[in-house]
Amino acid sequence: MPGELLTQQFQEWKKTTRLSQTLIATEIPPKTWFKKVAEFFEVSVEALKFRLINAKLLLADVFISFDLEIRENSTPCPAFGRTLLERLNRAIERGLISARKAATLLQTSLDDLADLMRFNRLEPSFSL
Repeated sequence: MPGELLTQQFQEWKKTTRLSQTLIATEIPPKTWFKKVAEFFEVSVEALKFRLINAKLLLADVFISFDLEIRENSTPCPAFGRTLLERLNRAIERGLISARKAATLLQTSLDDLADLMRFNRLEPSFSL
């Protein structure tokens, strides 16, 4: 979530409210805003919450008293994207990296790496 885009989303919410235009870290948007912005960035609401805190757009203390239980319709995305797995698969196939080393780098087992590739409709270039 790029900081500029995140700040822009936050400022757009501020424009629709009667709150001051300066960004105040104690003001919390409604749950609908969190859900909409999380879907925009294709992340979970929880990830958005921590990104807002790290970007100093919201204070962590404020979230203690704020109920952010939001039901999300989307299924969680896989741990690694298809592009990364395609590149790793090609590198394994060409002998540039071993499957075991690739699994170690992703902090997973060989079986799980193969499952991740199959989940992303890739045929692993290594055998178990």
